[in-house]
Amino acid sequence: MNFKEVLKISITKSLLYVLLTTFITKLFYIIFNVQELGDAIYIELLFNQMYCILIFGSFLVLAYKSYQKTSSPSFMGLLTLTLLYVLISYFISWAIDFIFYHIHRLISTPKDENSTGIMSLMNFSPYHVNSLDLIQYFINTPYSSIVELLRSRNFSWALHIVSPPSFLIATLIIYFKSLYHIFKKENQKDYYALIPILNNVTLLKITNKPLWWIIPIHIPFIRLIPKLFINKILAKKYKKTDSFAYGMTLLPWFFYGKIGLKNDPS
Repeated sequence: MNFKEVLKISITKSLLYVLLTTFITKLFYIIFNVQELGDAIYIELLFNQMYCILIFGSFLVLAYKSYQKTSSPSFMGLLTLTLLYVLISYFISWAIDFIFYHIHRLISTPKDENSTGIMSLMNFSPYHVNSLDLIQYFINTPYSSIVELLRSRNFSWALHIVSPPSFLIATLIIYFKSLYHIFKKENQKDYYALIPILNNVTLLKITNKPLWWIIPIHIPFIRLIPKLFINKILAKKYKKTDSFAYGMTLLPWFFYGKIGLKNDPS
């Protein structure tokens, strides 16, 4: 792994991601002289959480493609790239928030907004600067959103679990990318990896398991049992141990990655 190449790709893609999300949003606040939360609603609808998630994922995929072309790609290099992309994006976004906060105060002396609850999670206040707190960003906010989702049964909270975009989105991309390459190695239709249900049907086909297993595979918690048997066969195919199969079941994005992306992180 060439760390300089990984760092260069991470910085480039992070800058582009932040430019199309945080920067452009704050720029619109200045252009339209946003002073109240009500004035920000149209900008927030345009650059909403789903938009940020899509842009985040798109540039991460592009980062992986760039990494494929480097001199010595590896799975650990891919993980390093993912970590750097997430962290650098976070720090650049925070810096832009900080800079625009003070620009607003200089040119229009805006009102400070001290949002709490859902408003703070959605970062609706155009003049709010988040604290530089990685634990709050990556752990507390998703955890609080999960608790609120279970308590209120309001599924709009599900979006806040992955907003702002973080490791969860990155791990999903790594998992589906790994599955894609495993299908390719097994002479299956690789794009099936990206299609719900069909990807599990293909796994059943690869491991010679009965099709009716598709039912328990889609039942929460119970799905771990058929998945474990599937993963044991997959692990054996790639000369891995049973303990590796447990890892594939409980932490699929990492252990599937070690199989699917080894020697081929494209």
